[in-house]
Amino acid sequence: ERKGDIVEARDGVATLAGDGFSVSGVARSGAVSGAPGVAMIRLECVRIADAPGANRIAARLVTSMYVGERVEHLFEVGKDRLRAYGDVALEAGATYHVELPRDSLWIFRAGA
Repeated sequence: ERKGDIVEARDGVATLAGDGFSVSGVARSGAVSGAPGVAMIRLECVRIADAPGANRIAARLVTSMYVGERVEHLFEVGKDRLRAYGDVALEAGATYHVELPRDSLWIFRAGA
């Protein structure tokens, strides 16, 4: 879950901006320009990318934990935490680019 302000909502797509990030996703319940908003995505849809790009957030890796057939990564973005799955452990303390695919990211009006 990421919180911020909905800076644009048009044609079923909303853009949410917050402390050091801007992402676009599917406009959901009450997502209108100028309103406070929240973005939500299923953990299995979050990806670790090789470089900056659209819908990618720079995040510092707190830890990687082996959980069965995959590794779960815990990232820090400002005061928030973000999780992603991967195939291998990564270097804690390093910054990575975490991708939130637009079609999988839902943006809601906060409190709606």
